[in-house]
Amino acid sequence: MAIREAERRRVLSLTSSTGGATFDGGPTAAWREASPTVGTPRRWGGVARSLRLEFDGEVSQKQEMLDGTRQVVLEGSADGDDHASWAITVTLAWTMGDEAEIEEGDLALSRDDGSEVYASLRAGRYRESGLPGLEGAAEGFEAAFNIDGGEGAFASSAGSVRLRGTFTDERFAATADVWMK
Repeated sequence: MAIREAERRRVLSLTSSTGGATFDGGPTAAWREASPTVGTPRRWGGVARSLRLEFDGEVSQKQEMLDGTRQVVLEGSADGDDHASWAITVTLAWTMGDEAEIEEGDLALSRDDGSEVYASLRAGRYRESGLPGLEGAAEGFEAAFNIDGGEGAFASSAGSVRLRGTFTDERFAATADVWMK
């Protein structure tokens, strides 16, 4: 539990010069510590907005295709520091193996007032043995998404979402760091 709490306090962001970023220290990506104020909730009407959400939910769909592609759909909920309830739907797909680049993905975040954020996968990594630093995980993933648009309060938003989590056959838990402008 102490490892999970330490992970919650550490805010990381992905910088990438191309869409082919990797999470293993490749030349097009680097994990770097963010400023201490990133991850602190800010008012949604301001210029820069960030929020950390702790989701848990179910694996609503899990498929293994004949071409070796594996796909999962995760659906869950979280209560935000902004006193709002959030829902998430994430679809991730990768070629089967112990470790793989996530090749396809999309994400939708919905706030209880009907506002929504839509994002497309920029880069991601799947690990069958879970993620370093998170205990008890059957399978793990980390992914970066670019915000494509939204509805309601987020209709003209741009930014990114970093999602890191674990899942079993039935359940998942993930942390989403959302940055919007």
